[in-house]
Amino acid sequence: ELLGLLHHPNIVRLFGYCEKNINNEHKLCIVMEYIEGKDLSKIIQENNISISDKIFILKQIVSALNHIHRRDI
Repeated sequence: ELLGLLHHPNIVRLFGYCEKNINNEHKLCIVMEYIEGKDLSKIIQENNISISDKIFILKQIVSALNHIHRRDI
């Protein structure tokens, strides 16, 4: 049910999950879309990003979080 609620351009797509017991330990696996490239923290650390670009990135993050919170997730 959760998977159907998270369609947003700034949220990685979730395809499913699995639960397994391995050596008497409960394990959870999340299956999600593969996004090629560096993670955001590396991009920010390795590049001289302008304040306006940082604000643009922050607005995208806030948009994704707002999408999630409007669905009570």
